[in-house]
Parts: sequence; structure tokens; C-alpha cells
Amino acid sequence: MLILISNSFAEYLGDAAAGTLPGGAVLTLVGLASLKYLLIVVPVGLFFGVMLALGRLYRDSEMTAMRACGVATWNVYRPIMLFSLMLTLVLAVLSLQVSPWVASTSEIVRQRAEQRAEFTHFEAGRFKSPSDEGVFYAQNVAPDGRLRGVFAERHVRGEVQIVAADAGVRKAAPNGGGRLLVLQDGYRYQGTPGEADFRIARFDNYGIRIQAGTSEYGSNDIDTKSTAELWGVPTPEARAEVQWRIAFPVSALVLAFLAVPLARTQPRQGRYGKLFAAILVYIIYSNILGVARVWVERGTTPIGVGLWWVPGLAIVIAFVLLWRQRELKRYPRVEAA
Repeated sequence: MLILISNSFAEYLGDAAAGTLPGGAVLTLVGLASLKYLLIVVPVGLFFGVMLALGRLYRDSEMTAMRACGVATWNVYRPIMLFSLMLTLVLAVLSLQVSPWVASTSEIVRQRAEQRAEFTHFEAGRFKSPSDEGVFYAQNVAPDGRLRGVFAERHVRGEVQIVAADAGVRKAAPNGGGRLLVLQDGYRYQGTPGEADFRIARFDNYGIRIQAGTSEYGSNDIDTKSTAELWGVPTPEARAEVQWRIAFPVSALVLAFLAVPLARTQPRQGRYGKLFAAILVYIIYSNILGVARVWVERGTTPIGVGLWWVPGLAIVIAFVLLWRQRELKRYPRVEAA
């Protein structure tokens, strides 16, 4: 969780340092991202937790003693699967309800923050490009937001427009149409580079409308739609997204079921003997699940098959391991004398 949050924090901090994101929005976005990271951390944490717990029992020969007392594998599975089921219900709520809300809220917060940074984050002596229309520069920025020594270069109808003014102030455009940069006491030069017919005009007040830039973050609209909305959409992308959200809680149950046969070790092997194998299994499982999602989105895999063959394959492997370890037979229970 710390690694994922650190990477997210570094990304947002870089945007804040570049001036495209206000510093106050960094912690908000990181907090929202941490809710989605729980969908990744909880299943793998449960998987490793079961592996380490059972590995400890195998190392201390307690599993051997339990077998001698007639405790079968299904008796070991009962508390593990009960605990996994409770976590699965929590993950289902996070994945099906909270995750779309987090994606939508994060996109809104970031877009508003970027727009606010575009309009308010002028720095003295630094060129600013709040939109694709041109570049703005202010020699001095007063505490109240007024600009001094303003320079602007824009492209208007195929011509270059250069504006130099003594002062400027930012105002909200009427009817919510972006923002206005009102320049005072300056000159406007407009024409085509390389030609001599530039038009020069002096002005007392001149307004430049600055359109809000678009954010690339959260550009995939399907992430922000609720599960109920996607359920009725017949497109492969929507079906893949719904199955992907369901796959997170299902994976918690599947990995917990698979952890029991994988955790079996020799008494002298130690509780960490199978940890590397567990990490490798999880990497393979998560990557195959991601590939299966791409196949569904492209229409390569039928919707009915979808992503479910991946957890199904993991369950089959678990049963094969249990069969090879002779854990499928029932042990006789020893009655006390």
C-alpha cells in the first residue's frame, strides 16, 4: 500500500511542481486513489497472510499433529474461507460501488484543480500556457492577484497576436464561459510573421478569454460510470469493465483457496519457504487476468467466458495440488478415551 501511494504521490507532486496542479489538491487525489488501491492490496495481502500462517503451522509440525488427530483439510478451509468471505463482501462494495465514485470524483477534482491552476497560478517571471491558444507572462504578481508587466502571444484566425500591457487582472467570464484576463494600458500587435502589414492598436482595457484546458486524467469514461449503468450496455468494453470489477472480490476467495495447498512445506523448510512461489503465482494470476480483460474488450473471448476462466483455472490447479498431496481424503477422527 505504501509503494502504491508513494508512486501516486510522486506523480501528483510532479504535476504540482510543474504548475499544472495546485498543491492543495495533491493529498485529496492521493486519498481517493488509496481507496482503489485497496482492491489490489487486500486480495494479495490475504493470499500472503494465509501462506505465512499455514507455513508457520507446517514449520512447527502442528499441521502434522492436527492430521494425526483427525483434522481434515476441509476443517482448515472452514475458518479461512469464512474470513475470506467477509473480506470479499467488503471488496464487492469497494469494487462495484466505491471504485466508480472514486474514479468520477478524482476526475472532477483534478480537472477543477487544473483549471484553477491555469487561471490563478501565475508566477512572476515565468511563462504560462493555460490553453493551446498561446503563452502568457507576468513580470510581477501582487498578493491580491493583480499582474504587472503582462505579455501575451496568441494565434487568432491564422495570425499572430502579441499583446503587451502595464497591468492586468483576472475575472470570471459571464455565463460561466471560462475566465477573462483583462489587460490595462497596453498595445496589441496582430499580423502574419514575415509580412509588414501588422496592425497596431493602443488600448486602455482589453479582455482575453482563456478557455479551460482539458485533462487527460480519467479520459476513459467507462471507469467513472456506475456498475448499474454499465450492466445494461451491450458493448464488449462495458461487459469487460463489469467483469473486471467483479473479479476483484472473486480473486480474494480464489487466492485464499489456492493458498492452502501452496502453503504446504516440509518441517525444516521454514514458514517463508513458499513465499517466493506465492509472489510468482500472484504475478502470473494478475497478469493473465489483465490479458483476459483485453481479450474480452477486443471481442477475442466470448462474453459468456469472459474473465471467469482465469479464476476457474486457479481453482482447478488448487484441486490438483490437493489431490497430489493426498489432502482430499477424509481423516478418521480420534475419540478421547
